Amino acid sequence: MERTIEIRTRRYSTFVHRILDEYTNILINIDGAIYHDKDIPYLKEFFANRQLKATLDFLVTREDKALFGFHDYPSGFFWANISEIEFIKKLAEEKIIHYRILPVRPSFWQRFFR
Repeated sequence: MERTIEIRTRRYSTFVHRILDEYTNILINIDGAIYHDKDIPYLKEFFANRQLKATLDFLVTREDKALFGFHDYPSGFFWANISEIEFIKKLAEEKIIHYRILPVRPSFWQRFFR
């Protein structure tokens, strides 16, 4: 089981724009609509904090691996795959985000059979 990074920010659009600037060969799922690399210029124009706040589901994937996302509302928190920790640390140093690495919780069956 991979660990997850919890990301908190009020600078939603800045965070998303940095993802779009940094990553290539990605798919972006926004409320069920799929966007590709060629759509990034449009998405960067579209995404301001207001649009992100109105988004229910946001997911960035590369090669079927989920990298970043949120569900319901970005102020709850964004999450990132632990594989992206260096990028996350860089954004934290720039004061764009705050983060914490979430502990791995064993499944019910793992706890049951201890």
